Amino acid sequence: MSIRFRAILIDASVSCNRPRATLPPGGKRTYNGAMDLRPQDDPPLRCRRCRIELTPGRGDFYVVHVEAVADPSPPFFTDEDLARDPRAEIERLVEALAGLSAQEAMDQVFRRLAFLLCGPCYRRWIDNPVG
Repeated sequence: MSIRFRAILIDASVSCNRPRATLPPGGKRTYNGAMDLRPQDDPPLRCRRCRIELTPGRGDFYVVHVEAVADPSPPFFTDEDLARDPRAEIERLVEALAGLSAQEAMDQVFRRLAFLLCGPCYRRWIDNPVG
């Protein structure tokens, strides 16, 4: 299985060439004029590890993307494998997957997720992401 990590610092000083957003119903304007595009009744953003509240636009948290893929190398076949009846093998695999939902079957070969980490938790996590 291969795993790829990507972390993005959310930084208020970075600008983009997108058209300006309009304030949505229920949105609010912050003290510096920046728009908070989350409706006011949305729960606050929190660090996935320490649960501290995160404030968009302050540049103090990371969005971490994790992608896991089952072994992408070509399968290895023995002479014994090649001697088996392909139809029977396909039927066996279909039976094995019969009890799984489409999502459960997909999770066995590919999984992508994203989460937020505050600066201190990110620095601890990036030094040992599997620990």
